[in-house]
Amino acid sequence: MLFPTAANATEAQDGGDSGSVILNGGTGGEAGNAEAQEVYQELLDSVSFIATDPTWSNIMNIKGVTQLVYDATIPERDGKIPFEELSDFDRLIYELTYCCFAPLKSANGKSWETAKTSQENLAYHTYGSFLAFMPDTGNNREAVNAAFQKLWDWQYAYILEHDEPYDFVDQCTYSDMFPGSEDNGSEAESLTPQESEEIEEILNELDESDGHDFSQRGFAVCEVRSRRYIRWCCRGRR
Repeated sequence: MLFPTAANATEAQDGGDSGSVILNGGTGGEAGNAEAQEVYQELLDSVSFIATDPTWSNIMNIKGVTQLVYDATIPERDGKIPFEELSDFDRLIYELTYCCFAPLKSANGKSWETAKTSQENLAYHTYGSFLAFMPDTGNNREAVNAAFQKLWDWQYAYILEHDEPYDFVDQCTYSDMFPGSEDNGSEAESLTPQESEEIEEILNELDESDGHDFSQRGFAVCEVRSRRYIRWCCRGRR
């Protein structure tokens, strides 16, 4: 279960009201990984100022998690914050700390295995578009990038050890969100050859689209033979 937790993050710079559920302590798990929570809190302490810094408004609007992805990766359960209540800052934090990783894990195919081979590959498949915007975006961007990089270093080590991402905001694992997922093995076993081929074609197309605007990536949730998988697609693709 997810429970509200006491406010613990640094308040937004200049005393502005960011409307952030995360910075106001409105999310969090009752228990969790203490080491992960320390890394996550350090991130918030370092980047909370961007919630009210107008030089960061563009990246938050572009890269924040969409409702489709949020609903797919944070399933309905006690304590889930309605998407409409999340600020742009909250959506950015959810996206870059967990929601960009979970769909890749849910697909559980070649792209997931490739992403795990190096941190560079993981970045390419998940938060690469954020890094691409960094050179031209936001005050103190070097410090913000370093703070995110430290959390991603921890996330990558966690993925290598546990074969799933950690949800820092809600203080739980992917398998906490989707009980039984660790027992599923390969999703390919539950799909028809045609379904598997369709998914692989979409993944391959994304892998090969080096020049594609990664900010247009999105996800569509599908139910196949009573087994959940996340099917990757590009919104607005012609």
